[in-house]
Amino acid sequence: MNMRISPTIAARMAYERMEATLDRFVKGGVDFEKAKILIPFFYYFLFFIAFSRLEGLNYMIAEGAAGFAPRFPLFWAPYVPYGTAVTVVFLTWTFSALLASLFPYIRAARILAFVGFFEYHALMSSFGTPNHQLDHWLWVSFILIFLPALTREPPPDARRTFSLVFWGAQAFLLLTYSMAGISKLVYAVIQISQGQANAFSHDAGALYAATQLNLMHETVPLANVIISHPWLAWLPFLCVLELQTFALVVAFRPQLHRVWGLGLILFHLGTFLTMRAVFTAPSGLLLLFLLASPFAPEKLQWREVAFSLPIFGRVFKYLADKLFTRAPNTSRPDVP
Repeated sequence: MNMRISPTIAARMAYERMEATLDRFVKGGVDFEKAKILIPFFYYFLFFIAFSRLEGLNYMIAEGAAGFAPRFPLFWAPYVPYGTAVTVVFLTWTFSALLASLFPYIRAARILAFVGFFEYHALMSSFGTPNHQLDHWLWVSFILIFLPALTREPPPDARRTFSLVFWGAQAFLLLTYSMAGISKLVYAVIQISQGQANAFSHDAGALYAATQLNLMHETVPLANVIISHPWLAWLPFLCVLELQTFALVVAFRPQLHRVWGLGLILFHLGTFLTMRAVFTAPSGLLLLFLLASPFAPEKLQWREVAFSLPIFGRVFKYLADKLFTRAPNTSRPDVP
């Protein structure tokens, strides 16, 4: 007799498995102490980004308000001169980020940093097209608002909640990469069904590079090499699909946090060097939340990493068992 599980029960079972997995490494112990040290650095980086953007303040004012259509957070901007609005947004973001750098464990300071950042992000997206460079930073700054208040000796519940919110920021960051990888796979299936070149084609990387560079009328150091020798990009491109598609899975496997962080940073470097895709901002978050992950084991063996890889981990484990497991000695001893 076929037993069917209702969607509600299936969802509850999935939630319980996820909770059990998180309980194994999000404990509020050493991971809390490490996460607590890392949080101020998010706001240090945020202040540095905000301060560095001040260099373009006068240029932006000089460009004028042509095409300026304020988005929702800037509902007040039409009531003041354009130059005043731009100056207020730039300075608000800079000083609110500095305040959060000084008081990273105070929720009010984190809220102000998010609001200042939100205003700046809206300003940069108010000229016809959205600016996605700092999307990850904006949403992570929102997630960090929910960090609990800390006393001098925080109780276990507060410590674990702190670690859990930090993990939530990790998971969100990785989710965005999984969404990009899944979309590539969906388009690949459509292209395969239509007999077109797709993400699994041997020249997929070269086609991506050539298309991007033709659109921008630019060239980059490795573009000609990749386009002239498409097979060089085939395996790296498949690795990128693995990195992106299974990024969210890695959120639940702390032994892979540093590996995936490094891999995604190399991915951003690679896309810049091969197709001039300038998307540098997430690299700072990858350094902070994954390469310095408070949940990653201090000592890690290559086998543990290899066996934890999505899809390929089971293959590596099977091969290792076959290669390194000695067969019992069934030969008879020599008879004198």
